[in-house]
Amino acid sequence: MNNIFVKLSGWDNLVQKYGTAIVPVGTKFTSQTIKVGAVRYRWCVTAVLCPQGIYLNIGGGLIPLGKLTPVLIPWSEFKAKTKGWLYLGWPAIEIPIGDPK
Repeated sequence: MNNIFVKLSGWDNLVQKYGTAIVPVGTKFTSQTIKVGAVRYRWCVTAVLCPQGIYLNIGGGLIPLGKLTPVLIPWSEFKAKTKGWLYLGWPAIEIPIGDPK
């Protein structure tokens, strides 16, 4: 998992803290776009909202150098949300994770 996108986004730090091999049961959303750090993962994210938190799985062959390790971020780690932008003219919600974020 040592490609440039993992390092630029900080995904490797998320995996160290929240990495999981278990896919939780919950409301599933496929082909999602998220921004982690400086990297946008476009239309290649599966998100599952479950009682434990939010499960994020990036991959499916659309990421250079393969699929990344999924994470399950507990609800307690999410901080106050703010308005943000995924792209110019494409509003999004920014939610810091952890302390420090």
